[in-house]
Amino acid sequence: MKTTTNLKKINQNFASYLLRCIILIFVLNTATALGQCNAEVKVEKDRNIRSTPQDGTYYAMLISNNGTSNDVFRLSAVSVNTTCANPDGSSTVKNVKLNPVFLDANRNPITEISVGRGQTVPFFVRMLVPANTEVNRWNCTQVVAKPTLCNSYQTSTILHTLVINPNEDN
Repeated sequence: MKTTTNLKKINQNFASYLLRCIILIFVLNTATALGQCNAEVKVEKDRNIRSTPQDGTYYAMLISNNGTSNDVFRLSAVSVNTTCANPDGSSTVKNVKLNPVFLDANRNPITEISVGRGQTVPFFVRMLVPANTEVNRWNCTQVVAKPTLCNSYQTSTILHTLVINPNEDN
């Protein structure tokens, strides 16, 4: 009987030890991942609001990797016309859709960008205006950068673009 009791205690101690090890590994991995992925994407000089004629405009962007590892960031853009507020307070009901294109510092098309830890890398977003787009209308586009090392992390900023008629006096 005593041997059975001792075996049960050993099994309980081993199970408790194993559970503590699993929890410790999970906590360390979570802490590493949180520190590993820390970035910021923003418009240079915080100029998130621009006007554009029919041929489009460029936003000079910066992406900073404040994490602990070099990483590659996948770039995407999402129309947020219905959820953002126009800078002039006008209704978003008549906002228009624009076509964003990502470009590297040399203005070559890209879909992702490599950023070393502690580095800031410039890139551009060109907002193209589709043919027959109404003028004097806003667009809100969210630019998103997702690191390949952390699936659940992302950083973003919103671009506000007013499509203007270059033939009108402002």
